[in-house]
Amino acid sequence: MNKTRLLGTATLAAILATPVAGHAMAQAGASDIEELVVTARRREEALRDVPAAVSAVTADALRQRGGVKDVADLSYMLPGVGLANARTINAENNIRGAGAGTTRTNNADSPVAVLRDGASITGGNLGGRVYTRADLFDLQRVEVIRGPQGSLYGVNAVGGVMQAISVRPRAEPGFMVRTTYSPKIERTAIDVIGNLPLTDTFAVRVGAQVVDKDKGFFYNRFTQDYGDREKYQGFRVSAQWTPTDALSVFSVYDRSDERSTSNFVNTTSQVNDRTLPPAQVFPADTDGPFLYANNASNDVNRDLNNWLTEIRYDTGKGRITSTSLYRLRDTNWSQDADRSAPGFGPAFPASCGTLSCVLIFYDRTEIYSEDLRYETSLSDRVDIQVGANVVSKESRSFVLSDGRTVSATNLAPSPALNNNTVSIEKEKTWGVFAAVNARVTEAFTVDVGLRYGESEKDFDSYVVRRMSGAVACPYQTPFQAPALGAACTEGRALIEDTFKSFTPSLALRYAVSPTFRVFASVARGQRAGGFNGNSVFDLGIPPTFGQETATAYEAGAKWEVGRVAFAASGFYNRYGKLLVGLVDFGPDLVARSYRNNAGSAESYGVDFEASGSQSWSDGSLLSGTLAVNWIQGEVKSGPYKGLTIENIPEWMITGQLYWERPVAGDWRAFAALSYRAERGGFTGFINFNNQVKASNISLARGAVGATNDAWRLELSAENLFDRTYEAIRDTNRSVWGDKREVRLTAAYAWGGERR
Repeated sequence: MNKTRLLGTATLAAILATPVAGHAMAQAGASDIEELVVTARRREEALRDVPAAVSAVTADALRQRGGVKDVADLSYMLPGVGLANARTINAENNIRGAGAGTTRTNNADSPVAVLRDGASITGGNLGGRVYTRADLFDLQRVEVIRGPQGSLYGVNAVGGVMQAISVRPRAEPGFMVRTTYSPKIERTAIDVIGNLPLTDTFAVRVGAQVVDKDKGFFYNRFTQDYGDREKYQGFRVSAQWTPTDALSVFSVYDRSDERSTSNFVNTTSQVNDRTLPPAQVFPADTDGPFLYANNASNDVNRDLNNWLTEIRYDTGKGRITSTSLYRLRDTNWSQDADRSAPGFGPAFPASCGTLSCVLIFYDRTEIYSEDLRYETSLSDRVDIQVGANVVSKESRSFVLSDGRTVSATNLAPSPALNNNTVSIEKEKTWGVFAAVNARVTEAFTVDVGLRYGESEKDFDSYVVRRMSGAVACPYQTPFQAPALGAACTEGRALIEDTFKSFTPSLALRYAVSPTFRVFASVARGQRAGGFNGNSVFDLGIPPTFGQETATAYEAGAKWEVGRVAFAASGFYNRYGKLLVGLVDFGPDLVARSYRNNAGSAESYGVDFEASGSQSWSDGSLLSGTLAVNWIQGEVKSGPYKGLTIENIPEWMITGQLYWERPVAGDWRAFAALSYRAERGGFTGFINFNNQVKASNISLARGAVGATNDAWRLELSAENLFDRTYEAIRDTNRSVWGDKREVRLTAAYAWGGERR
């Protein structure tokens, strides 16, 4: 470990704390800040007492922002969480450099544990690494804990944990309806929520969302229509049953159908990496970022079913919690592989002379999980958690490359450009864990965690032939091909492996005063290895890759001054067998992504947050948050030694400001501003060579309006200053973000849903 860098980052965190630490320590009484309870460590505790960098976005904060419709909206409010927003369902979060190297690589496990109401929801080839829109509906809060959390959450938590917590049915009846309209793009969104207690012990909650966008920002000159249209329908039903003080049962079911756009709609060809050979360079775009000409569809259809049940039972000596999840996600993703249409430019690659080359991706992922925990107190000073969990995942996916023309006279398939690569991956993961919280004194606490787990993966991958002699193989139903015999498949690979993980953690916290606490921690995390399905088609791609490890050290402080809370920490992470995402161009010039181990690496940096509020006797309120995150990362060994870890910005700044004042009767005027900026770093998708500088992003959202306990009327603007910006920059393309979107929102709440 580089102790000098760890000491340096911890010292910088201490310097940030110094100007107000003395003031905080001088405060005689407790903090004036309302206590926020979180469950980041699988138990309820005050946010200020967690010995780690933890952020929480509350329901009030979400309401003040007008809600969030997707992970891009949510990213405004999550300090230190990077979002590789490729404008597709394959967006991905990274925290403190973890996962940056495999951003958007197909079949990559998420480096961040993404949970919904206590259950992990990550997995699969497409769209399984961030929250869907359904997951972000009707939220109580969102929590983020940064740094490896393997001892409590298992493998694939090397960067940290994100958890979305749903609003549960309440004892008071209530109703809410919210409608939002964006005039320029003709986008209408309607949310409806009803809460109904049926008995003293049983309540239900029903919600629905409908979104319809008829226009957009990206215009297809070939079809003479907008390519970034949007349609979404989703509903949720939940129930809360509390027959006794000891027993509580919560169950929720979601169903959604989403149609969104592929990132090829938002793409312009741009050689950002000058080391690319000519054969790998798309033809230059001449029509700017908001015009394009594709003759094939560029969209995503995703169906989601999610069912979760949590049972809590207080035995009198401790509490047992069971969390069960079943999640089914079907995703179809099609895109114009040559990114053009007849009469609008040359094809890429050159062998796709028809300008009718299409890529079709399909993924069906099923997840079953069961988590069982027991919490109890051994004494007034010692609490323990013990538990086990089992997760079963199956992902069935294919990539269909079709280079046929659509004319009646030329339907013969091209042997080089008509391929169907299939992968079926099954994973069974289990783990046992224990955590001990010991209050050595009133001021000093020690937390110890330990987990052992195993992940068994089975992989089946092959290419489907078009014909086997005179027999037509099931090209459009590729999962049936092996049943017809080996003649219908080629390059079949059957691989299995077991990955074991051992992830301890230790955290110390000392309360210098009621308003000033310091902490330090060390933790280990692991990300399971796996297989590259594209290896069956391209012999230049390795079929397997090994398990990534991470060891993290952190030191910091949390303190309060009046009604403002501060947190600062320095961290150092050491990675072994760092996973990176790469792309290989096979002999057919088709780009195929894969993963490989790159050697050891390190990241280090500082997180700083401040949040607070002030109210006055006339009813006025001012609240705000500010977070600044700085990070550096470097590969220390292997073929990429000396290179900066890509896809992580050096600086991230996030902030929110909310003001409210009474104006007439019970009506209050309000104004809100959100801001997110990213600076520095490198990005890459084809080559890991630090040749592509990450785009600098500065985005703001503003809103004004009026509200009372029942009504909220709001005028808001996303991308407030109408910046033309690159959401992400690849080796040979730039993916652009949306222009300014003005939204008009009206919401009405009754009963228990009132503010």
